[in-house]
Amino acid sequence: MMMGAIASLTGWAGWNGSKDGAASSTSQAGYTPAVCQLTSTTCLVFYGDPVNSYGWAAVGTLTGDTIVWSTAVNVTGTTTVSTYSIVALSSTQVIAAFVGGPHTLKSVIINISGTVPSGATIKQVSSGTNYSYLNIGGLDKTSSTQAIVAYDDEIAGIGYVVALSVASSVITVGTPLAFAGAYPTYTQSVSNISSSAALVFYEDGNNSNHPTAQIISISGTTLTTNTPYVVDSSINSGSSNDTSLIAQLSATSFVVGYNNYPTTLYTAALSVSGTTITVGSRVTIESVIGTNYNNGLCNADSTSVMAVYIGTSNHIYGRVCSVSGTTITLSTAVDISGSAFSNPSIANMDISHNILVFSNNSSATVSGQVISIA
Repeated sequence: MMMGAIASLTGWAGWNGSKDGAASSTSQAGYTPAVCQLTSTTCLVFYGDPVNSYGWAAVGTLTGDTIVWSTAVNVTGTTTVSTYSIVALSSTQVIAAFVGGPHTLKSVIINISGTVPSGATIKQVSSGTNYSYLNIGGLDKTSSTQAIVAYDDEIAGIGYVVALSVASSVITVGTPLAFAGAYPTYTQSVSNISSSAALVFYEDGNNSNHPTAQIISISGTTLTTNTPYVVDSSINSGSSNDTSLIAQLSATSFVVGYNNYPTTLYTAALSVSGTTITVGSRVTIESVIGTNYNNGLCNADSTSVMAVYIGTSNHIYGRVCSVSGTTITLSTAVDISGSAFSNPSIANMDISHNILVFSNNSSATVSGQVISIA
């Protein structure tokens, strides 16, 4: 694993950075970035600005080991964003789901022309006022015209999934389905299996906070629950799981990440057949995680995923998780950031490159970095 100096962001004119940090001339301020791949050489970053909390987006272009970012564009107007997730429907269209004031779940299509993003009309997804905890990975596409988002109701303590259909730049919202209820589910993420199924991974507050996985069947915009599978029964209400992550290797193979906050970050491989889930043995990624406990997972290729996490002294660390069946082998941990940062999000570009974005909340900046895997 190789990485260069971090390109810190200071201005509002857009931002540039490279693997070795040599060209980090201008930057963009903001909080808690999310990133998704558009093509093998382009990606999109989405974040809330620290002044008004509006949603901004920029396109990154990868040439070799160098990433150059376009000028950032406000894509939500005066609508604020807090927790959010993004996924590319195609190389020119991204869907974002986010919590917008006052605590309503909303979604917007971001169209990309060249390297210029633009936001379409914002669609309200929820009818209530207390939806929150959209996590990175809480949104995934099931086809080029449909996505599924997982979220929970803070007040009722019910976890939901809902299908979002897209025609041009118009979003149609299906009927929300409660996949776990009667108690807070806290965190959840979702990954597509096919156009007719998705995998949701969550902390089940209705079952001792165990990390739990469940297949959601999809027919049009109609969703159906199936049998939930406990991934790790040793994580319970006395050892809260504040992270629920999914990375997909194939239509039948997934890697999940979860923690026993505030101590240990784990990973496990899942095998899916129909609506049946087989869980492999858990592996410890890090036993001393930082106080900023947001983490990220993305696939590196068909047999490995890249895990990024906040470790000792709140530095961002990375490890490659190699998967064989439901067995995971970890590479040596690497200190990526060299100093304290938070909220890492990562996207795979090609077999040897990942794009990592993260924030420095003390200085209200977003940073970007190319991670090379050998």
